[in-house]
Amino acid sequence: QAARYPDRLIAFSSLNPVSEIALNALRQCATDRRFKGLKLHFATSEVDLLNSDHVRRVRDVFAAANRARLPIVGHLRGGDEYAAAQARVFIEQLLPAAADVPVQIAHLWGGGAFAAEALGVYADAVAARRPATRRLYFDVSDAALVASTPELAQFVADRIRQIGLDRILYGSDAAFDNHPDPQESWAAFRKGIPLTAAEFEKIAGNVAPYLVEHVAR
Repeated sequence: QAARYPDRLIAFSSLNPVSEIALNALRQCATDRRFKGLKLHFATSEVDLLNSDHVRRVRDVFAAANRARLPIVGHLRGGDEYAAAQARVFIEQLLPAAADVPVQIAHLWGGGAFAAEALGVYADAVAARRPATRRLYFDVSDAALVASTPELAQFVADRIRQIGLDRILYGSDAAFDNHPDPQESWAAFRKGIPLTAAEFEKIAGNVAPYLVEHVAR
């Protein structure tokens, strides 16, 4: 599909970062010109960010992706336990290994059930201008789905503003189960999150840096 529509689509590869073959798989992806980035899904890979061996393996994948200049998109929730401790591991141990490429946290907080503590750690790190966050971005796919109360919706909006609108990328996720199609997803985001019209316009105009770099090439 990406080959048929190169002006509209780019392909990311994916792998299990804690598997024995992760680095070999990444090398194959890096040498295959069809792939422009790396998508990691910690839940499907059963990554435990409090397991030191897992952290070492994932850090090695981050470092290899950095050397290959492959942007990373990460669904960071690996299981039911996902809060401040896991987010700090990501900020302090994983993100520095990919300092030279864009890294995008999927679903704003990292995916799955809403994790306010994790999102708070990420927002605080960006606001404090931690060096590792220099090229850190967030997509808001599913943000409207978790904003089930006015208080949650306001919390999401506040964290978006704390992170900074320049780092926020719009995403719709795939249209499956209870996920709306892209047009309905944008409408839900506009309706569910209490941002201003100017803020929505800013987010709508943001382009992921790896897309800009792809077009430039």
